[in-house]
Amino acid sequence: MKKININDYVFVKITEQGWKHLKETVGQDYIDHCIDNDHYRFEIKGEIWHKFQIHTLFDLLPNYTGRESLFENDISFSEKDLVDI
Repeated sequence: MKKININDYVFVKITEQGWKHLKETVGQDYIDHCIDNDHYRFEIKGEIWHKFQIHTLFDLLPNYTGRESLFENDISFSEKDLVDI
């Protein structure tokens, strides 16, 4: 079994509903400076992924049960961040 620290980074693909949620909750200025810029936006195999610390992802894009997800189900992370338990 492995564990990962919530301060480590993960990469997610934000859904259309996720962008709508972000615009309503944090606003476009925050998105431009803290989410959708060259430091946090990456193209991986032709797809756009955004880098978040895990705790920030859960705060900004909560995945509510019974509602459309705000980010796609697959989350990518660096294997070096995984620690044996």
